[in-house]
Amino acid sequence: MRNRKMNLPLIFYLGVLIVNALANIWPINGITTGQVSDLIPSLFTPVGFTFAIWGVIYLLLGYWVLVPVRHEERLSSTGSTFFVISCIANMVWIFLWHYQIWWATEIAMLVILGSLIGLSVEMSRSRYSRGAAMTIPISVYLGWISVATIANTSIFLITRGFTGGNLAVFWTMGTMIVALLLGVIGLRFKRDWAFATVIIWANFGIFSRWQGVDLLLSGTAFATMVLLALGILLVLVRRKSMF
Repeated sequence: MRNRKMNLPLIFYLGVLIVNALANIWPINGITTGQVSDLIPSLFTPVGFTFAIWGVIYLLLGYWVLVPVRHEERLSSTGSTFFVISCIANMVWIFLWHYQIWWATEIAMLVILGSLIGLSVEMSRSRYSRGAAMTIPISVYLGWISVATIANTSIFLITRGFTGGNLAVFWTMGTMIVALLLGVIGLRFKRDWAFATVIIWANFGIFSRWQGVDLLLSGTAFATMVLLALGILLVLVRRKSMF
């Protein structure tokens, strides 16, 4: 029974891989995940290549889920449950997204975010958090889901008629600042440079989309990248000075 429970993260991880792959190979509702995103004119959505980070995330998670299979004592039952919930919500979100049930995608995304936060907290309390190899995969995943939640919320609001009007650019600048603050919080309280690096990557995608097109958007994205990079450098320097 214990072995079966410890294998659940691996089983649901594989489920997420299969659902996400099939969603684009045989498009759910006749449309790919990226094409759905293109239907909604959100200024916060980064350029297409930014989403290649999903490949990195799934590779890191693949390594992460294999550890409890080989070393059962390292991942608590609570941690396993949080991860399984995130996987279920991820798969549900895919279907909701493809069928454009926007309010429900927001709920599913918040469930993913909440479960990953719970997992991160649980890991920090257990021996499973020892070593960067175990914490980085979840930090990267949580960082991207944090940005994705902001993006999903922006899209949801647009579908409800809140486009920002003439202030759309300033609204988008505000969402980038929210992402910046999340990165700062991660650095300040957990010294989580991996989490902050993902937010830099997301803002780089926004910068690349608007460079030469909109100075305010590209400038804000660039400024957030620089500030977070400086924060990461400060954290790494302080960490090095401790040894």
